Parts: sequence; C-alpha cells; structure tokens
Amino acid sequence: MRAARRAAGRTGTFLAPGTVTGIRLRNTLLSRPLLLNGMLRLGERVSSTVTLPDHPAGLSRAGRR
Repeated sequence: MRAARRAAGRTGTFLAPGTVTGIRLRNTLLSRPLLLNGMLRLGERVSSTVTLPDHPAGLSRAGRR
C-alpha cells in the first residue's frame, strides 16, 4: 500500500506541475505515443497491486437524509 501511495504522489506532481517548465515537459511527454503508452502500462501494473475491500451496497451516511 505504501508503494501505491508513493506512486500516486509522483503521479500528482507529474500531472499538475508547479512550474511553466514542468508543464511544458509534461505536455511534451504526453504528446509522444510511445511514452504515453509506457506510462499507462506502468500505471496498470501499479494499480493492480492494490486490493480494495468489498463494501456492502447501500447509501453512505452522507447520502442519507
């Protein structure tokens, strides 16, 4: 689970960079199909390592009146 959290943190900073240079770099990388496909495959591998518990169907507390 910790590895998934670290990967999510890196993903967030990549997708929402804080500098103009970071935005340009992100846009350049995402415009190249080979790099984009590689990142998507890596994301699938990381996300497949996380197991989420099943929850019973129904409304959450926030959805109840």
